[in-house]
Amino acid sequence: MAEAYFAFRDISGKEFVFQLTDSGKIEHARKILKGEETQETHVMGRLRKTRASYNPNWSFHLDPDTIQFFAMAIEVCDANIQYVEDHLDEACGAFLPGCHWCPWTSSLTREVTATGEAVAAGAAIRKIAEGWSGLKGTVFASGIDAACAVPDSTTDLYLFKGDQYARYRTSEEKITSGPKAIATGWSGLKGTVFASGIDAACAVPGSTTDLYLFKGDQYARYRTSEEKITSGPKAIATGWPGLKNTAFASGINGACGAPDGAVGLYLFKGGQYLHYRTGDEKIETGPKAISEKWALADGFSKGIDASCLVPGSSTDLYFFRGDAYERVH
Repeated sequence: MAEAYFAFRDISGKEFVFQLTDSGKIEHARKILKGEETQETHVMGRLRKTRASYNPNWSFHLDPDTIQFFAMAIEVCDANIQYVEDHLDEACGAFLPGCHWCPWTSSLTREVTATGEAVAAGAAIRKIAEGWSGLKGTVFASGIDAACAVPDSTTDLYLFKGDQYARYRTSEEKITSGPKAIATGWSGLKGTVFASGIDAACAVPGSTTDLYLFKGDQYARYRTSEEKITSGPKAIATGWPGLKNTAFASGINGACGAPDGAVGLYLFKGGQYLHYRTGDEKIETGPKAISEKWALADGFSKGIDASCLVPGSSTDLYFFRGDAYERVH
């Protein structure tokens, strides 16, 4: 009998582990984690009011024989993980009739072992050269320092490594421009600290033309359509006063827009992240351990090299570390 374990999170931020015993469903789950399945991505099934060894944090589990993946479901079976736990005595009656549970915001995060540890060769973790075939044989296959969406594009990313950059089209898995020296392709950065390399990059919230670039304790706002710096270079602590006296003031490893329409940015430093509101220069959440929000495998929870929103997705992020990457929800 086939057997595999997966985890999902919902809007509450909690994680729930479930077992699959059907080879077709296991393959479907792995395709979700790889980003190959984007329609039927939510989890549903009949709950059982007993604790499972592979899901020890909750007093209930999903019957493996009943689990399905769905795109849409009726509201009567929807509830978040914590609410089900708190109202488990009422479940299978007027609440979640028939024990059918379909958390609408469930999103797969990883494949796990029965003991809850991340699978070393998990489907969510892949080598950059394997998952981004257009980068094979380039300097970017060994690692990415920074990544961000190309302004006003739903398919392309800017990737940075050392003093080089490339424009990459994820929908076709190919480089459309570069690799080139940053100073050549981004003429407004010539003679600045950013020409030698970029630590993090992200779109300016609310703008279709501008990017934030970070290097050491400096940042700049750059307009790609005019190839010029519109603000900076400045000290992060000066331009982002909400970060003053935090570890992020000395440098940022990764930055990206917060998905699901959230206002502001996710910033990463070492094994920590925070959610920052640029509108009023305040920290919304954090600093917190990356592992508190995302269930990551291998060394990703210790820190990432780069991050960016997945082109065309409002919920998913790419994390890069060394020569590997992970797509997270």
